[in-house]
Amino acid sequence: MRRIMRVLLMACFLTAACSISAIAAENVDLKSQTEYQAYTLPEDLLVTFTNKNSVDVTFKGNVTYYNSNGEMISSDESYVWDAPANGECVMYLDLPEDANYKTVAFDHYTFDYTVEDAKKNFDRTNYAKQITVESNTSSSGGVVAKFVNNTGKKLDEVGTIIVYYKGTEAVGFSVDMIWGLDSEVSKEYAPPKDEDYHNIEYDTYKIFINSTVIYS
Repeated sequence: MRRIMRVLLMACFLTAACSISAIAAENVDLKSQTEYQAYTLPEDLLVTFTNKNSVDVTFKGNVTYYNSNGEMISSDESYVWDAPANGECVMYLDLPEDANYKTVAFDHYTFDYTVEDAKKNFDRTNYAKQITVESNTSSSGGVVAKFVNNTGKKLDEVGTIIVYYKGTEAVGFSVDMIWGLDSEVSKEYAPPKDEDYHNIEYDTYKIFINSTVIYS
């Protein structure tokens, strides 16, 4: 009986190990079809991802900050739950802070991320490619944008992020959630600010749709 139990337990272990290995291999394949670019801003580490997979994916990012002695001083993690297939998305993580929530200096950081099929986490689709976006500079120095929903469905949530660039470097970003997008809606994004709340100059910008949600 003990021998039979050992055989059964070994079979269960091998089955579980094979399943875990298959999942790990699948996630590695998904990650190989992604790219990222990181930018250090006044208060955040901004990461833009390109997803070349044919499925929506979930990005989980983790950053660790170090001082000049190579000692860890802070870390943070963030998610993009349903980045669009063959599309782009944005993640932002906190820079190191002191007890008063003031950004502190660091020497360097390490960043890594994992990628999973988004359907494993949520049964939903990112409809970013079916949303038309028109935009221009606003009177306040930021950007005003109109979002047109071409899905034929009401989108209960549309997560948007605008990234401002000076040359090839990101200099700021702004986040806004659209609630209840039936046909079209306009949103105004604030211009990028420094730690003293002064406007930061930029010459280009890009609007990303990180997520869309339809309530069941």
